[in-house]
Parts: sequence; C-alpha cells; structure tokens
Amino acid sequence: MLPQQPQQPLGRGLLPRSRLLRLFRCHGPQSPSLGDARSGAPTRPQASGFKRNRWIDEGLASYFSASQRVDGQLQPGKIDPTAYPAWWLADAADKRDTPIPLEVLLSTSGGPDANTHFNQYYLSAWSLTHFLLRRDNGRHAGSYRAFLESGADRNAFLLHIGTIETIESQWIPYFWLQATSAAESR
Repeated sequence: MLPQQPQQPLGRGLLPRSRLLRLFRCHGPQSPSLGDARSGAPTRPQASGFKRNRWIDEGLASYFSASQRVDGQLQPGKIDPTAYPAWWLADAADKRDTPIPLEVLLSTSGGPDANTHFNQYYLSAWSLTHFLLRRDNGRHAGSYRAFLESGADRNAFLLHIGTIETIESQWIPYFWLQATSAAESR
C-alpha cells in the first residue's frame, strides 16, 4: 500500500507526478485510497508536471472518484453508480446535448455554457476518460498516459490517441450504452 499523505486543505493535496501515474497501474492490494486519487488529481494539475486542461483534469479525477472500493481498496474504473458524476448517467439518457463534443473538451472553448451545462461537462469528461482507459481491455490506456504527459491538448490527443472523428465515433455509442444501461437499472 502506498503511504498515506497527511490531510491538507483543498489545493494543497496534490499527488506528485510519479504517484499520479502509479494510480493508472494499480490493481489489487497496491491500490491507493479513493481520497488519494480524488484529492490529488484535480487541484493544481500543473504542479504535477502535467499541463492538462480543466475537462481532461476533471475527467481523470472523476474516473477515480466514481470508482468502487472493494474491501477498502480502490478498483479504478469499476463504476460506483452512486458516485458523481456516474449517478447522473440515467438522467443523461433524456438529454440531447450530451455528451459534450470531444473537440470542446480538448479545447476548453466553444460548446454550451459550462455554468448551465455543468453536469453534462463533468459526465462527458468522466465518460471519455473511462472509455479511453477501459474500452477493449484498456486499449487506449497507454496512449492516454502519453497524452497526459504531452500536454493533454488537441495536438497531444491526435498524436497519441487518434483522430477526433474516429475516437468520438466510438466514444459516443459507448456513452449512450452506459446511459441507457443506467436508466434501465433504475
């Protein structure tokens, strides 16, 4: 088990870059606590060595915070349907403006107003991260790590993951499958 960091106020609980990367590789008893993941990932990403944009950062943080804990161990990517933003999936089944387009998440410009579409942005960023890390047994997980390390912008996405059109054409059906499944399980 990774050593626990002392509790710090929001904005100071940032995980070092090496520890954040280890979160991607955690399985079984080596998994850090959920608090480690959520408190460290989103606060000040530039201090970790990554230059992420808001929505990529929030997607990564939400990926861990919406993961289940089994026997006190974080199970990255195993969805806890009661955690935010995953619990909002069922409501998304009725929304026409969800998910937020990939280009908007990467550029952090354009798209609907984040103040009025707050949940859609968080849900979209979480779902994109879940898709890239979990779909096809983690086919894009290594590319996602390289994307984060390369700046997590549009150019890094194109270089490490693929074209926006190709990935979006795979991610959107994945999103709707998650949303439909969540709505049916209500």
